[in-house]
Amino acid sequence: MDTKPKLRCIIIVACQSAPVAANVDLRPDDLILCADGGYARAKAENIRPHAIIGDFDSLDGRIGESVEKDIQVVRLEKEKDFTDTLECVKYGIARGCGDFVIVGGLGGRFDHTFANIQTLSFLADMGCGARIADGKNRAVMVTGAIRLDPSPGGRFSVYSYEERSVGVNISGAKYPLTDAVLTQSFPIGVSNEFLGETPVTVSVKRGRLLIILSED
Repeated sequence: MDTKPKLRCIIIVACQSAPVAANVDLRPDDLILCADGGYARAKAENIRPHAIIGDFDSLDGRIGESVEKDIQVVRLEKEKDFTDTLECVKYGIARGCGDFVIVGGLGGRFDHTFANIQTLSFLADMGCGARIADGKNRAVMVTGAIRLDPSPGGRFSVYSYEERSVGVNISGAKYPLTDAVLTQSFPIGVSNEFLGETPVTVSVKRGRLLIILSED
């Protein structure tokens, strides 16, 4: 059994509701990518990415003049089938990453937010660990089980990301579930609460869950 830790990819996007440093603790071995305007965010915090990927519609078109040496710039066509963030994901997968953190991307345009949620589902399809961290909100896609650690003023919501998710269990929370069925059209799992410092366990036997953690 391979117990080697998965290489982690950090993707910094343009829309941020908090400093990057408040969303993720960067490690020396992280592969750091900026999706288009995410480079401006990284540069403001003295974060040096390995590559900047995008069509640069949210950055100055003269991006090449402001990028530090040895940072790769991958320029994409404006008319394309993939978002800049998904192109970053593909770049990270090609370089052996198996764990992804998308930093930002939940508090801006709703269409971009939803695209980022779909990117989490794509990463689940690829067998990668993934989450979105953006200030007071985090999101993760689950196909098995996950443990959620409480945070001050925190709540969490559990949604089915497929037509039906079967065998859903929530334990350690104010509103537990046992062997429940969640559907896409009924948000019964919204706004659950932690009980003090007790971690919560969420699991699903068949299907896919979107979990969103929010702080007041």
